[in-house]
Amino acid sequence: MSATWIAVLTFAFVFGGAMLGTFIRLRLPDGHLQDDSRDVVKVVVGLTATLAAVLFSLLIASAKNFYDAQTAEVEVLASKVVLLDRILAVYGPEAADARKEVRSIVAEAVERIWPSRPTEASDLNLLKGSHGTGAFFAQMAALEPHTGTQRTAQAQAIQIALSLSEIRVLMFSQRGNAVPELFLGVLLFWVVILFGGYGLLTQLNGTLVGVMFFSALSVGLAMYLIVEFNRPFDGVIRIPGRIMHEALAQMGQP
Repeated sequence: MSATWIAVLTFAFVFGGAMLGTFIRLRLPDGHLQDDSRDVVKVVVGLTATLAAVLFSLLIASAKNFYDAQTAEVEVLASKVVLLDRILAVYGPEAADARKEVRSIVAEAVERIWPSRPTEASDLNLLKGSHGTGAFFAQMAALEPHTGTQRTAQAQAIQIALSLSEIRVLMFSQRGNAVPELFLGVLLFWVVILFGGYGLLTQLNGTLVGVMFFSALSVGLAMYLIVEFNRPFDGVIRIPGRIMHEALAQMGQP
C-alpha cells in the first residue's frame, strides 16, 4: 500500500475515532461521566498519549536513520564506481573492455533503481545484473599485467569491485530493517483510542471538529513520513538518482 493511502486511512480512522467518541458521549446515561469516571478516563487517555508519543518519536527516528543510511551507501557506491573506472584507465588500453563492462553494469543498475519512466517501480533484485558482474571479474582475471603499476591497478580494481558487491548486498539486506507494519498498526490503534477518549471528554461543537480534523491530519502526515522514509527508493521522498547519474557521466572519460 502506498504511503499516501496509509496517510489517508490513518486520517480517516483517527478523525472517525474522535467523532465516534463524541457520538458515544451523547448517548451515555447520566452518571457515566461524573467526576470519578472522568478522572479515570483522563488518566487512561494521558497514558495512551504518552505511549503514542514515544512510539511516534521512535518510528520517525528509526525511519529517518534508515533513509540516511541508504543515502550514505548510495553516495559510497557512486564514489567507488568512479574510482574503479579511473583505476582501470590507469591500467591502460588492455582494460578498455572491463571499463565498458563496468559502465554497462552501472547504467543498467541505475535504470532499474531509478527508472526513466515515472510509472515504473524500483527494482533492487540482486540476481539481476549478476551476469555482468561475473563477466567483469573474468575480464580482470584474464588481464596479464606487465608493470608494477598494472599489477597494483589490477589488485585495487578487484578489491573495489568486491567492495561494491558487498555494499549492494548490504543495501538489499537492510530492506528488511524497515519499520514493521505491526508497529504501525499498534500505533494507529493507540491514536484512535486516544482521539476517541478526547471526543468522549468534550461536547461536540465547531471548534472541536476543526481541532480534531487538523490534529488527525497531522497524525496522517506523520504516518506518511514514516512510510516514505522506510521506502527510500520509491515514493516522493526518495533518494535522488542524481548521485549515480553524475557518477555515470564521469565514467569512461579519458
